[in-house]
Amino acid sequence: MRAIDDYGEGFAGLNHLIELEPDLVKIDLNLVRGVDRHRSRQAVIRSTALLCEEMGIRLIAEGVETREEFETLRDMGLSLFQGYRFARPGFESLPQPNMP
Repeated sequence: MRAIDDYGEGFAGLNHLIELEPDLVKIDLNLVRGVDRHRSRQAVIRSTALLCEEMGIRLIAEGVETREEFETLRDMGLSLFQGYRFARPGFESLPQPNMP
């Protein structure tokens, strides 16, 4: 399985989608942060989701911290999420999940 982490940040961009043909892309938390309040972030994530869907790539939103971020992303069609909204990281243990 090939994956791109931190998509939308630094070097993880469109060229990597074409060259690496990943199975999975994680949207950088800086795009996710406050997505419920920023139309430009919504537009970038929406277009990324469409592109990934057409290429057969699974998309994960990382850094989801609030219910509003989760609901906005879910309403845009995303179904995979990671972040404090769901569970805090655990060391040598499984974290206790939070309810969305």
